[in-house]
Amino acid sequence: MNAAEANLRAAEATRIACEIEAISRVQQRCYELMRREAEQKAAEEDMSLTKQIRDRMQIRYDVGETARFELIRV
Repeated sequence: MNAAEANLRAAEATRIACEIEAISRVQQRCYELMRREAEQKAAEEDMSLTKQIRDRMQIRYDVGETARFELIRV
C-alpha cells in the first residue's frame, strides 16, 4: 500500500514537473517571438531611413549638387 502511494506521489510530481516545463517553454517562445518582432520592426525602420537618405542623395545628384561618387557611396 505504501509503495503504491509513493508511486502515485512520484507520478503526480512528474506530471507537475512536465506541466511547469511546458509552460516555461511556451513563455520562452513567446518572449522570443516578441524579440524577433521588435528586431524586424527595427530593421524595417532602418531600411526606410536608408531609402530616404538614398532618395535625397539621388535628388541632389539629379540637380547637380553632388558628384556621382557620393550617390554610389550612399
